[in-house]
Amino acid sequence: VTPWERLKVLRQAQVGRKVPMHTSVGLSLVRVVKAGGLGSLLHGWAPTLARNTVVSGVSFALYDSATACFKMWRGEEIPWIPAVAGVLVGTAGIVMSHPFDVLKTRVQAQGYSSPGAERPTPRRGMLWGLNQIYLQAGFRGFFRGLGARMLKASLGQLVILATYGVVMQRLMTWLPNGRTSPVIPKAKD
Repeated sequence: VTPWERLKVLRQAQVGRKVPMHTSVGLSLVRVVKAGGLGSLLHGWAPTLARNTVVSGVSFALYDSATACFKMWRGEEIPWIPAVAGVLVGTAGIVMSHPFDVLKTRVQAQGYSSPGAERPTPRRGMLWGLNQIYLQAGFRGFFRGLGARMLKASLGQLVILATYGVVMQRLMTWLPNGRTSPVIPKAKD
């Protein structure tokens, strides 16, 4: 994920520049590798990993509880419950992981100091990014762009978690009596 995220961020970071450097994914790939080596494609891997871990962990950890609450509230099985639960818990995961997304973008957007530069500016890491975000915008800076990300990513979370819910529901119908999970063995009495 990180190499493509890095190329995407570099292309987005140049919006409004008179002479854009990253006019295509292929050209961006060549420029980044030529200037900084293959390792430069992985710049920002730590905040990307943190973001993805938080959003997935929160979403999957809360999904079953959310669907159970909806079922108790409605008192019956309703087809739209997985979709609504997916959007709600997915959005919670997005909100909780957003500071990592802002940090990832700040770290990955580091690029070339000027359009004609052959070498990239010196890369700086997560602590530099945290400091820059806080100095420029305070605590609120870590939540900049949250609304747009929620609109985009909540639909993805709906699809992922609703699919997970349907697949798990189907798996449960195939399990032998007494099993509650396709992975965890039945507890011994």
